[in-house]
Amino acid sequence: MKNKHNGFIQTIIIIAVALLLMRYYGVSVEDALNWIKSIAYSVWDFLKNF
Repeated sequence: MKNKHNGFIQTIIIIAVALLLMRYYGVSVEDALNWIKSIAYSVWDFLKNF
């Protein structure tokens, strides 16, 4: 049970750090999601044409 608890706390800390870095660099959540979508579409097109 302790490992699951530590993993949850670690995940929360990683998310908090990521949000702080996004705020520092002026990136909104919407920008980050659009970037992830763009990468996903690029990978999908690459695999489709492969």
